[in-house]
Amino acid sequence: GALDEQVDQWSRRLRLGLRRRAERAEARLERLTTRGVLAEPGAMVASRRERLARAAAGLRRGLSGAVRARGEAPQGLGRRLGGAMERRLASERARVAALSQRLEALGPMAVLRRGYTLTRGPDGALVRSSADVRDGQRVTTVTEDGSFESVVDHGGAGGPPVKRRKPRGGRGSGGASGAGGLFG
Repeated sequence: GALDEQVDQWSRRLRLGLRRRAERAEARLERLTTRGVLAEPGAMVASRRERLARAAAGLRRGLSGAVRARGEAPQGLGRRLGGAMERRLASERARVAALSQRLEALGPMAVLRRGYTLTRGPDGALVRSSADVRDGQRVTTVTEDGSFESVVDHGGAGGPPVKRRKPRGGRGSGGASGAGGLFG
């Protein structure tokens, strides 16, 4: 009756709202991974290295000019200031290297190197669920060293597999088989 119609309408609206929210999130993720630091984490590091090299060259020029202008014992002063500058440069290089490693670990290619893949549907959008694709559709899977295409087959059911709940055993029981669980 009327109640069933209302429940169906709410269900459709909820599915539509969830689909739109997922599409917005997917678009945002796509923007983040194709532009900026996540797309090319090394670009930011290279830029910082260039700035550091220019600053070091400027310090060297300024140091020699300051030593000459003061007329003090340039050898001793130059050695002290030069040593301090080299220690500071070494510290900054180490900091830039550490930041570079952190950025590289967060990049999309690092994720692929850890064995994960990205799968894109026929429209090029990321596949996040088996419900995103239908039997017979071609999908592209991206791995660390390339990509390949596949044809979707949900196992003859004609659609995405139905998720079934697995029976639970008691805490620490390891289930009906008596095999130990993850923590017990």
